[in-house]
Amino acid sequence: MNIERITDENLKEVTPTMLADESFVAKAQNYLGSIEAFGSAGLAMDVYFYLTTNLVPVAKTNPKMVLKYVPILAGFRLLGLRNVKDPDKADFIRLNIVTVLRANLVDVFEHTEQLYAAVQYDPQILANYRKIFTKALEEASEPLGRSEIFVGKNRVPPLAKNWLADFNQFSALGPKKTVVDELQYLNQSPNVKILTAEEKEILKRFLHFYNWIRFVNFSEQRARHEQIDRAFVEDEGSPAASRVLATSVPQSMVAPVLASAMMPAKSTLAPTKPAMAPPEAAIAKPAAPKPAASPFDLTAVSGGEHQLDDILERAALRSEAGLEISPEDADMIIALIKQNKKRK
Repeated sequence: MNIERITDENLKEVTPTMLADESFVAKAQNYLGSIEAFGSAGLAMDVYFYLTTNLVPVAKTNPKMVLKYVPILAGFRLLGLRNVKDPDKADFIRLNIVTVLRANLVDVFEHTEQLYAAVQYDPQILANYRKIFTKALEEASEPLGRSEIFVGKNRVPPLAKNWLADFNQFSALGPKKTVVDELQYLNQSPNVKILTAEEKEILKRFLHFYNWIRFVNFSEQRARHEQIDRAFVEDEGSPAASRVLATSVPQSMVAPVLASAMMPAKSTLAPTKPAMAPPEAAIAKPAAPKPAASPFDLTAVSGGEHQLDDILERAALRSEAGLEISPEDADMIIALIKQNKKRK
């Protein structure tokens, strides 16, 4: 069987033999783009598990071919990040952040912010995320560059965590780092001079993501999203809506596409039993926005299995953070369960 394009419907027909064909790498990458645009976190993880399982036989006979899929697999994991537990989120960042930034197939800024939006910018949960992600970045173990660097008087491997240690020592005059600090380090540090232009660009985005995680203003982020939502409620095609979008996307998030990928973490290709979602439930279908609804209001989205999954996930996150589930959320969960039973 020949598959011209991977879809939700034919994914289970993809075999190790197909994945061993180099032409299939582009098809997997195109499918990643499709899931990013129209899929869900749960579906992204299902696809990751399925492809990983089917790449295990390929790894035994053609490990170089499997390396070409590593950035794509990392992209699927990033899309599914909000569907895994906090320790797994931290492990993903620690083991894959350089791969994600190098390939630039999925925007790590955008999907980290979607993770924040999924919990309605709850300050207690986000403070926990900030702590988890900052620690993971400061322990990031992927290499960035080929030559050893100096951190203080110590000569160390060019691991991402060592670049952060050098950056923090270089710009230690203030607790809050700025873009100016990043640029001064990139232009003046002797260590940075040994990097190629491509490696320097990856380091620049790595430092910016690190500072963005530590210092982003959550209240401003939520206000910006609500501003976008109001603009589309008023008139999706109006100049006002376009103007809000144009001024709401930070230019620092826009980065050029980079090629190639780093070696995968040992756990990347561990065989896992796939758990595929039914094709008809693969893509959530939001209803038209209501005038008074925020994009984070649970009542702003039509019912369905994926909405129920999202609400249950949000409830679990609040529970992990020691927060109570609101009566409105509890009522919504009950209503959706009843609605899904009627559909079946």
